Amino acid sequence: MMISSSSRRSRTDNNSHYVVRNFSSDINNRATDNKSHYVARNFSSDDNNRATDNKSHYVARNSSSDDNNRATDNKSHYVARNSSSDDDNNNNNRSSVKSPWLMLPPSVKCGNMLYNFYNLAESKIERRRSTLEGEDIDAKFVGSSHGWIVVLNRRNHGLLLWNPITEVRINLPSLLTLPDPQINCCGIVSKLILSCSPDHDVDQCRAVMIFGPFERLAFCQPGRSTHWTPIGHLYWYDNLYWEAFDGDDYARRYTDCVYSTTRKLFFCYVMWRLECWDLGDLECPRICWSEIVRYTSGVASEQETMALSFTTGRYPEVSTQQFLVVAEQMNQLFLLNQHVCSRMGPDGAYRPHIYFGKYRGWDDKFPHQTFSFDVFKVDYISGKLIKTSVEGSLDGLAMFIGKNHSFSISTPTDHGLKSDCIYFTDINIHQPPAGSMFGGHDIGIYHCVTRTFSDCFYPRDTNKIKKIVPAPMWFTPNENTH
Repeated sequence: MMISSSSRRSRTDNNSHYVVRNFSSDINNRATDNKSHYVARNFSSDDNNRATDNKSHYVARNSSSDDNNRATDNKSHYVARNSSSDDDNNNNNRSSVKSPWLMLPPSVKCGNMLYNFYNLAESKIERRRSTLEGEDIDAKFVGSSHGWIVVLNRRNHGLLLWNPITEVRINLPSLLTLPDPQINCCGIVSKLILSCSPDHDVDQCRAVMIFGPFERLAFCQPGRSTHWTPIGHLYWYDNLYWEAFDGDDYARRYTDCVYSTTRKLFFCYVMWRLECWDLGDLECPRICWSEIVRYTSGVASEQETMALSFTTGRYPEVSTQQFLVVAEQMNQLFLLNQHVCSRMGPDGAYRPHIYFGKYRGWDDKFPHQTFSFDVFKVDYISGKLIKTSVEGSLDGLAMFIGKNHSFSISTPTDHGLKSDCIYFTDINIHQPPAGSMFGGHDIGIYHCVTRTFSDCFYPRDTNKIKKIVPAPMWFTPNENTH
């Protein structure tokens, strides 16, 4: 029996979780453990006195006793705000939302590179002529956020933001500005998200990137920063995780990150733990808290539950990817588990690998495919971060996950979309071997109420699946979607 998790895999160069917290007075009851293994430095109320550790390029801070005194009223950015002005902003956002587009492989017409998008609401193809020049033409798209596409130059490891609608481009710091980029980065960007559109608020805009084979975290200010600033620790030192992974010096692999415009905070999911980051001060990024997300019962750990379900289930070789989705209108953060079977047959059953020898290798007759989702709400209950399973309805939401900045739409039917559904794209949890006839194909719509799947532009029938290069991803044609 083989159980794999996306948190243990290395993202490859070929491609490219859900806390909803209603911050209440319970936050005052949360225990503070200054000895926690995720802490690299103490954070005091005087940012100017922060310690400098020349031995590490990675920044991680823990709130000191001052955290116990932080305000929990509506003035605090840790507290969910329910003011009328926030409701007005949410209403304005809903009125300006456009239907997301599915970014398709590019095409060439009359010598011009065209980027193709599938407009979900109008069921039509939108085309935009490429304004990328020089080496950027051969670049790779590694993400999208707030109306911008993240472009990685595979030759010089340069990064930029490109808006295919306005044709504006904004340079980001090169990957070579990371510490030891040949070791820590290897030209891999798993995800890059923005706190807002840079042309909307350049002073407050922050970019957070999950990078490298060990999926670490870094941030910058688009258009202003000259280098990436890594944040977070590299390894677990807790005995629980040391034993769980056979004593390996196991890196903290971040699986997803998302930004809450209401709280002005980043939330990141790493190894069954949720981290909250305040990156408002470029010189003093700080971790507000980092806690393990527990089940409602508080009995079975996530890894134990996953092992039990996969062992007794019909899919013996499964990978799970976590996504975080913020529903700003509900002031809720969701955690999604996407379960992907490594080899799916036409009858919906797992197909075992067949080895044909050293010259032919393993067979490549069956594609990987998503077969299930788990959705959770995460709240503070009795001073603990608890996730509660969501069965059936998503309260009318439509969620969009993949290489993009994950987001939700509260009134999907107004935009030609389906409610209580998860729209997903392939992020290659199971990376097909070179020359494979599959890859980038795991795309569809998951209906949470009926627990069924339907096609989204591309077929899900395994007899009709073909390789899609590059893998499609969601794009929002305006910055107010999130």
